[in-house]
Amino acid sequence: MREHNMTDYMTKEQFQAVVRSYPEPTFIVTLDDDLTIQFGNEAFYAFFGVDEKSFWNIFQGKFRHVIEASKQVEYKKQLQRQFQKEQGFCLDIQLKDALGQTHFASFSGTKILKIAGEVQKLYCRLHRTDEKHALITELENEKFFFQTVQTLASDLLFRYFIQQDVIHFYGNFRDALGLETKYENYPTCLLQKNAVYEQDFGNFMETLRKMNAGEDGTGYYRAYDRFGKALWLQKEWKVLCDDNGKPKEVIGRISNIQNQKEMEEQINVDTLTGCLRKKVFEQLATRELKASPEKEHTVFIVDLDHFKAINDNLGHQFGDMVLADVGQKLRDLFRTTDYVGRIGGDEFMVFMKDTASHDSIVEKANTILQEMDRTFQGAVHTYRISASVGIATYPKNGFGFQELYEHADVALFDAKNRGKNAYVFYDEKLSKGTMENTMPYDVATRAMSQHFDAKVISGCFNLLFETNDLDISLKCVLQTLGSRFGVSRVYIFERSKTVADCYDNTYEWCADGIESAMDVCQNIPKETFQILMKQGNEEGIIYCNDVMALEDEVKEILDIQDIKSFLHAYTYSGEDVVYAIGFDDCSSQRIWSPIEISTLLHASKIIVQFLNYKGALEHTKSISEERLGVMDSLNYFSYIVDQETYKLSYFNAYTKGKVPHIQVGDVCYKVLRGLGEVCTDCPLAAMKQANTDAIRLVLSDTAMGKYMLINASKLKRFEGKKSMFVAANDVTDVMNLLQPEINTEGCSRIS
Repeated sequence: MREHNMTDYMTKEQFQAVVRSYPEPTFIVTLDDDLTIQFGNEAFYAFFGVDEKSFWNIFQGKFRHVIEASKQVEYKKQLQRQFQKEQGFCLDIQLKDALGQTHFASFSGTKILKIAGEVQKLYCRLHRTDEKHALITELENEKFFFQTVQTLASDLLFRYFIQQDVIHFYGNFRDALGLETKYENYPTCLLQKNAVYEQDFGNFMETLRKMNAGEDGTGYYRAYDRFGKALWLQKEWKVLCDDNGKPKEVIGRISNIQNQKEMEEQINVDTLTGCLRKKVFEQLATRELKASPEKEHTVFIVDLDHFKAINDNLGHQFGDMVLADVGQKLRDLFRTTDYVGRIGGDEFMVFMKDTASHDSIVEKANTILQEMDRTFQGAVHTYRISASVGIATYPKNGFGFQELYEHADVALFDAKNRGKNAYVFYDEKLSKGTMENTMPYDVATRAMSQHFDAKVISGCFNLLFETNDLDISLKCVLQTLGSRFGVSRVYIFERSKTVADCYDNTYEWCADGIESAMDVCQNIPKETFQILMKQGNEEGIIYCNDVMALEDEVKEILDIQDIKSFLHAYTYSGEDVVYAIGFDDCSSQRIWSPIEISTLLHASKIIVQFLNYKGALEHTKSISEERLGVMDSLNYFSYIVDQETYKLSYFNAYTKGKVPHIQVGDVCYKVLRGLGEVCTDCPLAAMKQANTDAIRLVLSDTAMGKYMLINASKLKRFEGKKSMFVAANDVTDVMNLLQPEINTEGCSRIS
């Protein structure tokens, strides 16, 4: 296409007169950055809904100003590429008229022969393509929709025309929901039919709001099927907009996710009570706190009083029926939007969203007490249960779920101490402790495994697991516990090795300004503390808020140490106490919090494992057959293995009790683990690799489903052979509590 000079054929005036008569928008621009208009016919200005004067007032006579701003760079590049090949051009462009409406056009033309001293000009024409563009868009939408129908025929497909309030449904699932193929006046028509599950009305309306706002998305709600059953549905959609960016149509699908929800409930819901499991409850409550931080929320912890008597006297099956009924009653008392969970045992919790007022909380608490106050008739006696309730509110009592939970638990603890069958709101004074309405000493009977300082416990475990010097690490553990809880003294008592039926204080940590009591706490007769030992619960925990309430014989020895209150954890062998680990407060009377009680309980379990090994190792370093009786007193796996053949030379009574068919001469990995070859995690191999005579490691025994703490050491000679002593303690409970806080990869050497 060659360049033309209009003056070769006619004058400028003649040319403009001809162009004015053209029915299509025709114009001339200079080839500058703004494409400045030199001349335009009437059809050109009419394209933008103005006359020539208005065009210049609105667009300053610049063609660039009518081009869609987001497309200008793209169109300029296209024009440059076309000019590299020829003098003419043709582009599909998007333009804005004087009212801001979007139009589509074909923009074509050619260069005009450049005259010396003048800027290059373009002879241009526009051809409106709005209808063509709309048709192409419609065809693309139809193609997208029917491709979706073809691939998702098992779901409910829909097309919602927003501006007409009309919706069409497609697919086999439509019949299951009892829907027609087309509805006008949507969504009012469906809401009038009560098609949406009433408690999910808000979720349904939120999906509609997003669609009308032009937002793509996914939503969940329940709707009734043709038989009146509520089904969980998942709605996914894409919004299509008109040329002006306004939402005009929504294309999407609705899927039946009822089976998925039921499976999730089986995983997330306690099968006995129908309440949420603790972990799921915590996740949901945490999410709600983050989603609506401007609102007030409430956490209740509900613990049944005297439930143990029901289990013991009427049977566990009857007890399960009671727990199931309690779970149902709690769910009925609260809204479906609130969360009701089971912590464990006979303890429940509730997260009440968007609390209206303090009075509404009190009303709920009173209703819980009324509903839980019940009696059951046994063969001889009548048994009564009630409930104690601890309450914490957001944001007054905490900003995170864990803080609210702990404060509600402290309040529950106080409700128990007040005589049970009561509710208590958390107050800071409760955390500091008070002597009001408490017994002189109490036994911790609640499910304490739910409340402990995991960071402290994992730190204690790692200190002992990784040590080369157990004595030093034990002292560090006592210091960690003492510093964390601000006590005066932390200590360990063990059975005396020199005097029968007595106890010695073997380890101790004291806070600054507190005198050591180790010297006066040697050879303490068992009878002195017998009254305390008998008060320990199943976990061996006992605490005393005020030693002045104790019997004189016990009080006398505690006075010598200037003890005002204490917390003990006992480890039993049969009816005898083997170890006692305790906290003392020498400054004031004190109520021990649930976290303090439970942390000491779990710390004592860990410490005892390592104390047991320490004692066993001392007896086996120069072991002889006459001293093997010592191993029989150990309440865990203990045995001696030939280093060369892996055959058992000796095993204690505990090992025989757990593996009745075991015999001297059996190969250890065959008889103990049922393997055909040496264990890949054999402690002997680990000792060889580490070039050490003693090793400590935690093994995961998948066959038994347990974690075992293995302590092993080489023996110079046993029955004339190089041997290895192995002590294996079950630490499954501890590991399950602490993971993933601790890392037991590999093994640690000990001296």
